[in-house]
Amino acid sequence: MKKAVIIVGLVILAIVAYLGYSGLFAKVQFEEKKFGGETLVYEEHIGDYSKVGPVMDALYRRLKDEDNIEAEVGFGIYYDKPGEVPKDQLRSEVGCVLPEQYLGEVEALGLKYKLKEFPEQLCLVAELPYRNTTSIMLGIFKAYPVLAKMAEEKGYPPNAVMERYDIKNKRIQYIMPIEPAETIETQS
Repeated sequence: MKKAVIIVGLVILAIVAYLGYSGLFAKVQFEEKKFGGETLVYEEHIGDYSKVGPVMDALYRRLKDEDNIEAEVGFGIYYDKPGEVPKDQLRSEVGCVLPEQYLGEVEALGLKYKLKEFPEQLCLVAELPYRNTTSIMLGIFKAYPVLAKMAEEKGYPPNAVMERYDIKNKRIQYIMPIEPAETIETQS
């Protein structure tokens, strides 16, 4: 009996440690700041947001294999609120942030890929750690309620939210534009 309690205790401790490492205890703090000025290479996705990972991964591999572009930052722009829109109708765009050194190739890349500019604009921005897939799931449950509350308190209209997955710097950023005149603009 004593051995079973110790084993269960160790399993619980390991789970809590893993979740803590993944970001469970990270504080979510949104701030208003200028963000953007990036070129995005993306694919449109209609359907369950939990299914966008393979779409993002395929685009990353295609950029790397066909164009020798190593994109270190992935993203998803999520236009609809789950629960208000049926899962099979959720709209998103997912892909990679084009590294600055390839901005001279935008015209040629525009012939093969969908591109858009995320203009520099005033946004609500928060960062959480990105260590694994669990970090993404924890971030969704932690960031969105705080974002919704802050947007409501400040009177900001609902807007698409970008999740930016910065692999090199091990962080996920949650970004919602708050300037009504600015939008995420399509280039091609």
